Amino acid sequence: MLKFLIWLTAALLVAAAISWDMRRLRVNRVGLPALAWWAFCVLAWPLVVLAYLFIRPRVRREVIASVWHYVGDESTPASVRRRRLLALHRNEMVDDAIFDECLREIEAQEVESEELG
Repeated sequence: MLKFLIWLTAALLVAAAISWDMRRLRVNRVGLPALAWWAFCVLAWPLVVLAYLFIRPRVRREVIASVWHYVGDESTPASVRRRRLLALHRNEMVDDAIFDECLREIEAQEVESEELG
């Protein structure tokens, strides 16, 4: 009985951590919807942790690609891209880490274009 309670507690903690991370990434699914992650955590949480850690980087890259799709590429002026990125961040569609990464990229491209121009 004690082993079951320890297993269940660990499973619930892992499921809560996955749900929190999905909310932080601002995504509805990381391979699976949150409810499925909860269900699989109860069955085999050690394997679920490995699966989630394997899938998560791909989803993060997809989120960043989506941000760039909305914000625009180098042909769009940096001021416009910065405004669009700020709008996404203000409306909580992009988390702080992804916002910072994209903003640094915009600023680096801006510096690079000034050096060339």
